[in-house]
Amino acid sequence: MNFSQISSTMIKEIIKFGGNISCLVPKQIEEYIKKKFLNNKNKNF
Repeated sequence: MNFSQISSTMIKEIIKFGGNISCLVPKQIEEYIKKKFLNNKNKNF
């Protein structure tokens, strides 16, 4: 696996607009972020 850096803000923006982050974060992190986003979609993420 190659490693790179991406800001958490960028990840949040990608999810906010329905993008796929599976190639950017580990699966466990992706699941956690998606659950958190779905639970807080009416609030600021």
